Amino acid sequence: MLTSFIYRKKDDGINKKVYILGLPIYSKRRKDGYIKRSYFFSLLQIREYDYEKVYYFCKLKVYKNLNITKLLIDFQNKNELITKLENNILIKNNNEILKKNKNDILAIIKNEIKENFSLLENSLYGKVKTLIQCQNVHKETFGPYKNAFLGSDVVLVASGPTAKFHIPKDGVIYVGVNNACLLDNVKLDYLFCQDFYMDEEKRNAIVNYRPDKCKKFFGRIPDERIAECRKSAQDAHVTRCPKCFIERANAKEYYVDEKMKFTLCMDIENEPLSAWGIVFPAMQFILHAHPKRIYLVGCDCSSGFFYKSEVTFDNSPMKRGWKILAEHIKEFYPDIEVISLNPVGLRGLFKDEYSEDYLASLSEEERSCISV
Repeated sequence: MLTSFIYRKKDDGINKKVYILGLPIYSKRRKDGYIKRSYFFSLLQIREYDYEKVYYFCKLKVYKNLNITKLLIDFQNKNELITKLENNILIKNNNEILKKNKNDILAIIKNEIKENFSLLENSLYGKVKTLIQCQNVHKETFGPYKNAFLGSDVVLVASGPTAKFHIPKDGVIYVGVNNACLLDNVKLDYLFCQDFYMDEEKRNAIVNYRPDKCKKFFGRIPDERIAECRKSAQDAHVTRCPKCFIERANAKEYYVDEKMKFTLCMDIENEPLSAWGIVFPAMQFILHAHPKRIYLVGCDCSSGFFYKSEVTFDNSPMKRGWKILAEHIKEFYPDIEVISLNPVGLRGLFKDEYSEDYLASLSEEERSCISV
């Protein structure tokens, strides 16, 4: 866990990124016609073309290196080679450029160092603080549930429009998120919430839902994460849970990750959970409890809810997180079967099952796209 916190690498075979303490120190990206390599917060950049490498320092072009051998091999025609060389002359006046722009370059370097070290200090403090606090809190919150659902079936209920077509199952454990508690025909055993953006009525519905019968888990959103949310038009609505709600609901708390990007932890008793969407902490809790089967209800990855709301979101970007989670389950929990009930955005990702009422609500064209 600490290794992933201090050093992390992403490599999909095309693009690559290396992070130290969550900060990018190296990246490689393939663009049209060249490969771009960036080092140390992009202070140094190298663009690799077919026949040359161009070096940038503090965004200023300082050097160009030609691959003469490849040029001679690829350009047999003399005039064609001369034209190519004339268009790619080495920068001979590097010293002149550096002298001329010395003050500007020094100012850029000082500013970059100051900003990035300040960022490093704040980021390190925030991450260590969250890591220490979540290790204390999560052991109490999630420790008792390790393998607690062995041999059982679990239904995860989200708030997507298809949730209204769900036919309740007997003898299963129900885990809901946010306002899934508004479903009249379902009684939740566990309820997760970390973004209290909804109106007062729906907040109270969560806090007061089935007292002493439904166990509630409310997420703590760290300072760095909430600051990033407030800068984003898409996430500006995110609202942290008031302390009084935790007390009134007798809820257990957990921490979400500082990072805006999608992450999955390996051990929920020691690491913060994903901040991408409430279904992912709920799913990691369910996997930690290790049931035999998981049914997904209302995880539509579309827009809107099964109830009326003045606030709507486009949840289609969640598909990416679900794909990563599906690979995670395949690798670490191959013995758990996952079934999507009336899937929309998740169609084809897990095993799909459809109810007659849902199919009847679709147009002929929509039904033709579904394999039943």
